[in-house]
Order: sequence, then C-alpha cells, then structure tokens
Amino acid sequence: MIPFMLWTFIAQLVGGQLDLRRFGDYLLYPDKGLWFLWVLFFINAIFMFGSWFAQKLRIVQEMVVAGICLALVSVMVLFDVRVFGFQFVAYYFLFYSFGYFFRKYEDFMSSSSIVLLAIMGVCWTVLAWFWHMHELPDFMKGFSLPATLTQYVYRFVAAAIAIYLLLDISPRLIDDSSPWNQPFVRLGSMSLGIYATHYILLGWLYDVFKELTINDEEKVACLFLMTLVAASLVVWLLIRWSITAKYLLGKI
Repeated sequence: MIPFMLWTFIAQLVGGQLDLRRFGDYLLYPDKGLWFLWVLFFINAIFMFGSWFAQKLRIVQEMVVAGICLALVSVMVLFDVRVFGFQFVAYYFLFYSFGYFFRKYEDFMSSSSIVLLAIMGVCWTVLAWFWHMHELPDFMKGFSLPATLTQYVYRFVAAAIAIYLLLDISPRLIDDSSPWNQPFVRLGSMSLGIYATHYILLGWLYDVFKELTINDEEKVACLFLMTLVAASLVVWLLIRWSITAKYLLGKI
C-alpha cells in the first residue's frame, strides 16, 4: 500500500496536479491510477491471512484459499462492489492463488505431455480469437447463466490456460543460466518497478515523440523502447538506495 500511495503522490507532484481531494479519490477508486500496486498489497495480505488461518485451525490450505476465492468472486458478481478496487482484488486473487499453487506443485504441474500442451494451446487460441473486453463472444451469449458470471468465467479460463502454458513451456525454452537470457531475467526482476515508473515517464516522452515527423508505428516503437530504457534506468537507480528500494519498489 505504501508504494501505491508514494507513487501516486509522486505522479501528481511531477504532473503539477497535486490535489488532496483527488488523492483521496485515488484511494477510493484506485483503478484511476497505479491500481496494480494497491491490489497486490491486499491480495498478498488476504492470502497470508488465509494461510495463517489454515495453519492455526489445521485445515488444508487449498480448501481455505478456495473458500476465499469463492467468497470474493460471489460478492463481486452478486453485488458488483467497485470501491477500493475490490473487483480487481477478487478477480486477480484467483490468478495469484493459481500461480502460488503452480509453484507449490511445480513438479506435478510441469510434467504435462506435449499433446496436452498442444490441445491447450489450440483452446487458448480459439478463446483469444473471440475475446472481447466488455462483452461475451457470440457463441456464449445464449447461456442461461447470468451474463456477468459467464463473462468472468470466460475471462478466467482463457487467462488461466495462457498462464499455465507460459509457466509450463517457459522453463523448457529459457535457461536463466544462459548469458543470452540474463537481460530477460533482469527485466523480470525489475518489472514491477518499471510498471510504476513508466506511468510517470510516458507522458513526458510522448510529448517529445509526437512532434517527430515519422509514422505512428515508428512513433509507438520508439516510445516503447525509450520508455523501457528510461524506466529501467530509474528503477536501477532506486534499487541502489535502500530507502527507495524498500518504500518505492517493495524490496525487503
């Protein structure tokens, strides 16, 4: 939560729009700003509480986490709660849990056959082809279930298959001991900081590139590369100082 508040404050300060009332609005509706930092804090807190609760009562962790997932999703679907980023917490808690248990049962989960991975790849391709951000694909509009519930299920299944494929296939293709892969490993360890930093840098750099006499595709490519380089440099500098590393990047 502290990184979210600090980055939001810095973004307003840098943008010359520091407003305490607007800052409070960001806390009530964090999706207007760096919502991922906010959501990650509450997801981690809820997951840690669930794990502690399971250990205290000697209940299987998976059952407690599944119960929390069901409770959060039920509230989200039935009551459409959207304050304090609840809809994001409820939705992404599913993926946080998915990733945790994938790592916990890594040997079992990563032993999928090539045939199964190929089938899942085809399924994901079909689901992604008909993907719509705010509505169901045509072939699912006749379902008797509530449209909101069906949409969330569709999104989760499509995203879960993609995550499973990435987590299973990536270790087979990428060896982090290889010097060729070290830049990607390094970027991965800095990705959360880059996400927060680019939010501030992007506006400045856009003002520079929009004046260039090149086509839009070239502008986007140049803007992407320059923002990535600049954000990576800023994060690298922040990591050098223990205070900024802890309170802006969450490094402990």
